[in-house]
Amino acid sequence: MDASIRQNGVEMRRRNKRACLSNPQIGETGRPLPPNEPSQQFHETPWLVVVSVTLLFVLATTSIVADILFNVNYVGPDFTSFYYACRAASLGADFYDVGVLRRLADQDGLAGVLPFLYPPVFPYLFMELARLQVSTAQLVWSWAGIAAFCGATVMAVVGIRRRQILLGIVPVSWPLAMSLGLGLAMGLNLPCSVAMGQVNLFVLLLVLPILILPEESRHWASALMALAILIKVTPIFLLLVFLAARRYRSVGRSCLWMGVWVACSLVRGAWTSWIAFFRFLPETSYGQAVPGLFRASALSNFSVAGFFSRLTDSPNSTFVLTCLTMALLAVPVLYRARNCHGIDNAGVMLSAYILVLIGSPLTYLHHVIMVLPMLLWFSATYLSSGSTKTTAGLALGIIAGTDFPVLYGRLGASPTTSVASSLNLYALLGLYALGLMRAQREPAPGIG
Repeated sequence: MDASIRQNGVEMRRRNKRACLSNPQIGETGRPLPPNEPSQQFHETPWLVVVSVTLLFVLATTSIVADILFNVNYVGPDFTSFYYACRAASLGADFYDVGVLRRLADQDGLAGVLPFLYPPVFPYLFMELARLQVSTAQLVWSWAGIAAFCGATVMAVVGIRRRQILLGIVPVSWPLAMSLGLGLAMGLNLPCSVAMGQVNLFVLLLVLPILILPEESRHWASALMALAILIKVTPIFLLLVFLAARRYRSVGRSCLWMGVWVACSLVRGAWTSWIAFFRFLPETSYGQAVPGLFRASALSNFSVAGFFSRLTDSPNSTFVLTCLTMALLAVPVLYRARNCHGIDNAGVMLSAYILVLIGSPLTYLHHVIMVLPMLLWFSATYLSSGSTKTTAGLALGIIAGTDFPVLYGRLGASPTTSVASSLNLYALLGLYALGLMRAQREPAPGIG
């Protein structure tokens, strides 16, 4: 019965959209537009404008990180970990042993390689990078990351405008949306993610399609979502949001594709790597110290687990406090997802994305860029109304993307420092609360 009702709803939205396209005076809801509502003429943006603004966005984004993109000798600290994990995988070595990675790096004259923390799918997926010299591989990685970020931003703008059109409101203009995206790229510290050589920009691109595409087109999007989970792990929380929003097919497809991706890694010889991963996994839990990595209590770690690690020296206490806190934060999001049209609600998805970030055992400055699409969606939703929520969201985003940890060392070690040195976390929690407050029980735009 639910499937039949959903299918009827999809067909009705399609008929309404065709009616709107054929008659600019008919809205997406199938009713005549009042004088103060937008007609189809406001929905169309000349292709020349779209292409020109997009190219300017790409050029501006590239210029922000030009010193990294054009530096043939630069190698990011996180990228070295990824690169030598790929090389170790190609040699059949244990890439969860940081000693193995460092011995490989010594051959190239590099020191201080960080341990590899992700599931085995990552090294086997990017194994071909190991065929290149490390500096060349870094250049390829950086340029590909910028391309992924630009693609994710364009995809987010397309999705935002589509939702607004289906709601019968004037969509945010393409130049304004792309300008807002560029401003957020700077405010959320895109250069940090590129400089570290992080994988966040690729994960961002992989996650977005399942949130934007119509449900009947989400099969391949579920494959990308599954890959994002197997690369970064923490996006798995979004599947709980899908469950709460009754998007069972998307969850089922994602789980199915996770099995396919794991099987592909096994075919490439990842059997022993998966065993090593599950043996290594407890060391990455809340409050634990990963050998060869910064302590969980490091000031640069502004996850919930990092916050509690600075308040207590007991890993067990940190684990319990973090689990309880994350559960308490997750319940309102899942409740809103169930009652406020879930993934079609800007506020719900902004709050859910925040939990994806701070729910990780380790959250650093380079992770903050991942909230950009949801913050862009949230801001564009309330931009036309002149709501102060847009200003508040942008301000909190800029605070979250500011490198405060470099200043914390001057405060000295004390309980006060432990509480005060979490401004990035507080800003993210502010965005979480702002998203929940704006998660209204209104008709969804119906793209899912």
